[in-house]
Amino acid sequence: MFLLIQASRTVALSQSHPSRGPEAFGVGTTASRNNMNSNLPVHGIQSSLLGLLDALQLLLSRQSQIQTGAGVGAHNVIREVVQGLQSCKRRLLADQFLIALVGCTGTGKSSVLNALLGEHVLPETTGASTRALIELRHGSSCRATVSFRDSVQRDRYECGSSEELRNLLSKITTSASRVTASSPSIAVEWPARILSAGLALAEFPSFAISAGELGLGSYPSDPGSFPAPAHQVFWVVSTAGGASLSIQEVELFRRHLRYCCDDVVVIGAGQMTPAHCSNLVRDYREQLSAPLLRFHFVSSREALAAKLAEDAKLLQDSGLPALETRLVEVASTAGRSEAAAEEAVCFAADFRAWLTRVCGAELAVRRMAGARVEWQQVLHHARQLEGAEGRFPNYRQRMAEALQINS
Repeated sequence: MFLLIQASRTVALSQSHPSRGPEAFGVGTTASRNNMNSNLPVHGIQSSLLGLLDALQLLLSRQSQIQTGAGVGAHNVIREVVQGLQSCKRRLLADQFLIALVGCTGTGKSSVLNALLGEHVLPETTGASTRALIELRHGSSCRATVSFRDSVQRDRYECGSSEELRNLLSKITTSASRVTASSPSIAVEWPARILSAGLALAEFPSFAISAGELGLGSYPSDPGSFPAPAHQVFWVVSTAGGASLSIQEVELFRRHLRYCCDDVVVIGAGQMTPAHCSNLVRDYREQLSAPLLRFHFVSSREALAAKLAEDAKLLQDSGLPALETRLVEVASTAGRSEAAAEEAVCFAADFRAWLTRVCGAELAVRRMAGARVEWQQVLHHARQLEGAEGRFPNYRQRMAEALQINS
């Protein structure tokens, strides 16, 4: 039996802004990145990135305010810019990096996490573990803390085994009939190796995709709006329903995951040949208009069985080691910096396209010309980043092209 060791009164986890983060440009393992020669120390890179994000936020916000006066109603755009770039800074400065697994019901999020943890910790019954946010952090013992957004009280449970913890989670997550703003958040401490290096993992409740409602009503509109906002998102999809994404899944990605998801974990492709996997990657990238997405083909149940049996070959064949490497890489200092730099370029390009749409190409050019002081600051910080040899090649030029500036 699991033991309720105390019910404490304390402030619940705080809400934060949505998290965004496009494809990290740069390849190789964390070790290979850290071994690169650099003319700019790590703290210098971070300082330049923070300066770049502040300058970009000032430039884009002021241009948005001008459009508000023209009757375009750009308040949502201003909020989007501020929230997006602020969450990017939050990711850079985080002491512990939280990666969330999201996806539709039954895609296999729990089984992937169990494989990563090396034990059957989370319940895998369809629909059960999708009704609460479950956050996994490293701890020396097996413990769960349950919080509610509408209450300051938290319940702490000490569990003697993975089975006891799994039964507890199953009981808590099935107590609610649907996901709401008052659904519980469960912080789990578990002594898994992958959680021991400043990385935390989370399973988010399944996206409600029915009658065209994508994350609306019963599910918050953005993973970052949950009590424990994620710094990065890995999207779990299953090939059980076919090799193509549904219209709803495509819309889900475009509306909610485009800026916060770089990686797709594909479940159920164990019998697919390399050629079929290659075709699936090509088709998914075309459907999502996201050519830089990374794909990880994982047989999660086989991976867990391999870990429990200490079968190195079966584990390698399951695809899990590559996913583990990528998770650690994304959470590393180098991975965060490169993701933030690429996100800034993506934001700049998307905003410049929006400005052209709402006021026309000719007026957009004049508006940007009138903001010379602001965009010069952006390009100044972009040039500083080029001092990190091999990490940010031609970055100033890429930023200027994104903003469509002839500098």
